[in-house]
Amino acid sequence: MRTLGTMFRLLGIGASLALAAPAVAGEPVVLPDVTPGATSDFALAYMLQQKVQVALEREGQIVLTTDAARPIVGDALDQCADVAGCPFAALQQLPASIAVVIRVSRADGAVHGEVSIFDQGGTKALEVRHYIIEPGAETAFAREVAKLTSDVFSLRSPAPADEIMQATKLVKAAEARTETPQTAVVPKPAEPAPAPAPAPAATPKPAPAPAPRDFSGMSFEERLADTEVAPRHIVGSKHNFMKSNGDPRDWVFKSRSHAGRVIIDVRGGYGFGDIDRSADVRVVVDADGNNTSEWLQEGPVQSQRVRAGMFVGYAPLTWMDAGILVGMQYSQKQLSTGWRRQGDPTGREGQANPVPAVTIDLGARVRLYPVPVGIVKPYLLVGGDARFFDAFHIIDPTNPPVDYPDPPGGVVPGVTGGGGLMFDAGPIVGFYAEGSYTYHFGLRSSPAELGTKPPDAPPPPASIHYTVGVVGGVQFRI
Repeated sequence: MRTLGTMFRLLGIGASLALAAPAVAGEPVVLPDVTPGATSDFALAYMLQQKVQVALEREGQIVLTTDAARPIVGDALDQCADVAGCPFAALQQLPASIAVVIRVSRADGAVHGEVSIFDQGGTKALEVRHYIIEPGAETAFAREVAKLTSDVFSLRSPAPADEIMQATKLVKAAEARTETPQTAVVPKPAEPAPAPAPAPAATPKPAPAPAPRDFSGMSFEERLADTEVAPRHIVGSKHNFMKSNGDPRDWVFKSRSHAGRVIIDVRGGYGFGDIDRSADVRVVVDADGNNTSEWLQEGPVQSQRVRAGMFVGYAPLTWMDAGILVGMQYSQKQLSTGWRRQGDPTGREGQANPVPAVTIDLGARVRLYPVPVGIVKPYLLVGGDARFFDAFHIIDPTNPPVDYPDPPGGVVPGVTGGGGLMFDAGPIVGFYAEGSYTYHFGLRSSPAELGTKPPDAPPPPASIHYTVGVVGGVQFRI
């Protein structure tokens, strides 16, 4: 939708601009030449450069390559991934607000691609992604880069029309410089006197790329230097990290480490057990309609209902996180009422229709990950729970008038244990399934009564003192 909006704005500029624009007008993006990790990677970097450029253009973007930007910024974009501060200075001069900087290298027999997205606002990357590029998957890597760039553009305002026009002119000028005039037919001029051949211009050779860093002999602090990986992201699995002898960014990507991050879970599922609440109320009235005796009982009953919740916590270690869980357990309230005149052996009774209700579960959770490194992580959980439920609100009859007492709300404490399986789709997002068992105790975990029990009182609600939860959800790590 952003590309279409930009096209319509360009049409408003005039027919001359429409003729000068590329076939698909989009957002200007700076794409410096892919930086190779070693001189032997130049061919690979060149191939990836072409594929990423094509993928971006298919997404509708206006791609300002190093050649297109050179008339304005000179060599400021050369070896951009290895130059501190690049591409900040170039973005201040070019008609584009976003730059995609890619570095490709080989390590442990695999090809690694590091993609960094920058904008004009600072020298720190907005987004950094690390990919392992399998043989034959170069086109898929290019599509991932193009999709990531489009996602970044979707969160920003469209580029001004004059910026798009300037970017288009730079792209056209670069294309004109690389085209060879083979089809043009011009009259053959008279042959001038032969002139001495000019000396061939010296072709500047690109500066050799720095050799890949050898991490095997470095200390822990030296390995983390200039990688944007903090020590807190490794606490709990330092031995595994040091044993890897690789780039810390690759280790974080492969291990999907949770350490040093705020954890936010959004969850939903079902609860089985003491879910609903049931109450019975009986009163005895005198000839004037005043209550002379009141009795009520209230307690949990078995059911199965939908539940939802959110967990917010922190992972101080790769193998542990802890936090607070706020959940909503949907339930129903069941109510029976009855009254009789003082001195009469029998009276009237009634059963109300069940009404929906929501109980609030507030709990503390600690999760332990026996396998803290990798994409799939099983875990165990323990914690405490407090379930809050509100009072019954009885609509008293008016013919004859009877004043029923309302069964009060309360809190049911409990202890929880269980386990689950986490699938970390990426370093900052995961999906999980979980099962838990909560044992309820305390006065309100069982049927409770108040007042003088009548001889014809109904039996108490049947409670089982536990709830089993089966939930799934998505986890975000900040």
